[in-house]
Amino acid sequence: MKEVTLGGVRQDIIIRGTNRNNPILLIIPGGGLSILPVMSKSNSDLEQHFVVVHWDIRGTGKSYFNKPNSQDMTFGQIISDTEELTELLLNEFHQKKIFIMGWSLGSAITMGVVKKRPDLYYANIAVCQVVNFIENEKVGYDYILAEAKKLNNEKALTEITRLGPPPYAKDKLMDAFRVKGKWLDEFNGVIYDKVSLKQTPLGEQYFSGKMYTRSKEYSFWDLFKIMWGMEFFMTSCYDELVRADLSKQITNVGVPLYFFLGRHDYNAPATLAEQYFQAIGGPEKKLIWFDHSAHYPFLEEPEKFNSEVEAIGQRVGQ
Repeated sequence: MKEVTLGGVRQDIIIRGTNRNNPILLIIPGGGLSILPVMSKSNSDLEQHFVVVHWDIRGTGKSYFNKPNSQDMTFGQIISDTEELTELLLNEFHQKKIFIMGWSLGSAITMGVVKKRPDLYYANIAVCQVVNFIENEKVGYDYILAEAKKLNNEKALTEITRLGPPPYAKDKLMDAFRVKGKWLDEFNGVIYDKVSLKQTPLGEQYFSGKMYTRSKEYSFWDLFKIMWGMEFFMTSCYDELVRADLSKQITNVGVPLYFFLGRHDYNAPATLAEQYFQAIGGPEKKLIWFDHSAHYPFLEEPEKFNSEVEAIGQRVGQ
């Protein structure tokens, strides 16, 4: 673990790997959720091929400190922090460029930074790309409603209709996320095949919570910081999120793009991400489907995920 100052704010990064001469892979999670405890188990093979850098952005996870400033919690500032962190990593490891990976809402950040500074990056790996936050929420809502009716699930139908369709007022946001998240998960829109995954060692660790409670890098106190940071991120950035539409705001970038999409993802709906992939311009782009995954392809299909990332590193980073 290493403490860095980005944009004048203390933030924590964790660097993992076996060879400091390997290419750098910077991973940015979404919505303030820390995913190192998951990826350090499901995707540890990447550490043989990359210097893997996990970063909890300002005000989230291990970077959540007393009284974070919501005025500084903007996408523009986070993109500037990303640019600054990238330059710090390049200087420390004496490299010319790095790979960057964004998951879920983190993919909106990485798309913004590669648009701004393509000279710093070999490629952008967009995992479960978010395109339009409000449309994401609407598709997820409609999916829950349809599944509840199809399965005659009265409890789900009651809760989701009481909630109503998005968008939601900021003071109702976290309650809305809890209700939607609960039923998206129940109807396999977050993790597709929970039954099979639970029968694996990785799945047992994930669903029991052991990946987080027994993480070497995250203390018990850090788990509270993850929860607080998620709410801080979503409420602070909400006004920007409801205006976000990458299909209009970022129509081309200057680096190779790789979209990793879970076929059954309704948290960041794959249909919207696929449309964006078809439209966005770039020097090279490739769409990689994870047919047995929803929103967590790195956990649901880890072998394929690792193999595809390693192939990108070998092909692009030469």
